Amino acid sequence: MSLEQKETLVSVAFTVAIILWVWFATNRRRPLGHWTRPKSRRATVHHSSEAVEQVRQSDQDFLEDGFLDHVRLVFDRIQKAWIGQEIEPIAPLISDGLHERFLLQIEHQKQDGWRWEIVTKRWYPPQVVASSEDPHFVSVTVRVSSQISIHPTSLTDQSIPSDIPVPSEKSVELWTFLRRREATSKTVKGWKRGTCPSCAAPVELLRSAKCSACGSWVRSGVHDWVLVKTDKVWNWCRRPAPVAGLEDYRRRDSGISVQHLEDRTSVIFWRLASAGRRGDTEPIKKLATPEFCETYGDAMSPPLEGHHHTARNHTLFSVHVLALMPGSTKDRAVVEIRWSAILTRQKKGTVVGQVRPRRRSLFVLIRESGVASEVDSSLSSAHCPACGATEAPGADDQCSSCGVASNRGTKDWVLQAVHSPSSHHGIALLREVQEQLGEDEIARSATTLDVLSWIARALQDDRELGSSHLDAFRTLATKCQVPPSLLESLVGEEGDAEIMVRGPQDSKEAQSWIQELLKIGFTDGSLSQAEQQMVNKVAAQFGVSGEDLKDLSDVAWSQQHYHTDAAKRRRKRRIEILKTEDD
Repeated sequence: MSLEQKETLVSVAFTVAIILWVWFATNRRRPLGHWTRPKSRRATVHHSSEAVEQVRQSDQDFLEDGFLDHVRLVFDRIQKAWIGQEIEPIAPLISDGLHERFLLQIEHQKQDGWRWEIVTKRWYPPQVVASSEDPHFVSVTVRVSSQISIHPTSLTDQSIPSDIPVPSEKSVELWTFLRRREATSKTVKGWKRGTCPSCAAPVELLRSAKCSACGSWVRSGVHDWVLVKTDKVWNWCRRPAPVAGLEDYRRRDSGISVQHLEDRTSVIFWRLASAGRRGDTEPIKKLATPEFCETYGDAMSPPLEGHHHTARNHTLFSVHVLALMPGSTKDRAVVEIRWSAILTRQKKGTVVGQVRPRRRSLFVLIRESGVASEVDSSLSSAHCPACGATEAPGADDQCSSCGVASNRGTKDWVLQAVHSPSSHHGIALLREVQEQLGEDEIARSATTLDVLSWIARALQDDRELGSSHLDAFRTLATKCQVPPSLLESLVGEEGDAEIMVRGPQDSKEAQSWIQELLKIGFTDGSLSQAEQQMVNKVAAQFGVSGEDLKDLSDVAWSQQHYHTDAAKRRRKRRIEILKTEDD
């Protein structure tokens, strides 16, 4: 072989090696089996940019980077509030529903003699993932990720309590911020601690949500973005189900706000949790009808014989308004709550059992017909709607500032009843909601938890799925940071009968659920063989073709890995801007 031929052969071999190396580098995180590597990530890029552009339709001066700086500010202040167990500094930044949750949890920590010790190891650039609007508000949802070191610390001797579960170090949440539609980036003034953003008069939000000088509602969403929800990555729903009767009700009350109803219900839920812990009805007297308080008080009294249940360490998964039902004298709102708590079974003061199941409850709120909603007070749902004073727990049912009875439904929604969806009243209520939706029902997009519950039920029903698939299911749940206690409730022998997972109803909806399942699998870049077999079997049950499965794989990969790439691009862009400014 001549020297020229040898050089040609070496050149060809080198070229082939380069091609193989490039192919391996681009396909090394590719899923196993016959699915192809995603062709494009443009779909997710468009989705994120569309979310920002939707906000710019009502605010041309909206800057994504500026908004994300505000998100970081809120994150830092909330973390300091948890460490210092002082909620007042963040009151202007969060809705009353979140405020009530933080306040109750910190109060219980103090009573039990401990607090969280939190150190942020790494902050990942946040990413706008969705936006929406209604007649009154614009909302933006942000993916917030951080690497933290967190552990409980005793308030007395700095020891670490052993009976408190420690969250995962990697935190990924979806935070939803709200602002009024008429507000713009040029007009917002922000919050200066202790002063009204409208007139700069002194004001303390923990006492009143209304400025005594100018009469404006301080936390109305007019002055700045307000954090209204924090969802775990496994519990976020991109597109909630429609509210039955909302459009018809809006013709009667143009100021009606779904956000206010959900926030108000959140406050009621946390007050109920506080009432259960204390063993009396004082926390809910201003937010529930006298009839409900009487019935609830009787239920809390421990029996002389038999078992008695107590609940603690509540977790609120989701709040969703199902329907608005006008009446001749009273209007009703049906709200679905998904939650969990540690339920302790006692007999004559002795603990005989403890579980942490998930629960689904239907809250029925009422209000006098003809009452007009005040949009400015939508995010101050734990304050008196008449004067703005805090509706603090108390022995009576009247506002301590203005004397207006707050539990009659003359000004705002109050709790009338709580039903289990499997009870006689719950079944009738859900049937009424379904009839009101009629043919306009739109299936809600699944949360990750919904999908995992659906798969867990399939694992229990199909005996062909062996232990390897159960291991694959546990791996999937771990990938999206499902807590161990919640995971065990999914795969337990009885499962979560209270949740009653509906599952996809047709092939089209099944594709949406399978895509969510694939996104979970692609969290670490690839699917194991057992995970892929599980997906294939589920897809076959709903007639999803192999080609459709490939397309779903492409989209799921793109959506799961866009956040990392977007963060890299954002960091690079900011570095370039800084270099330009230095020059």
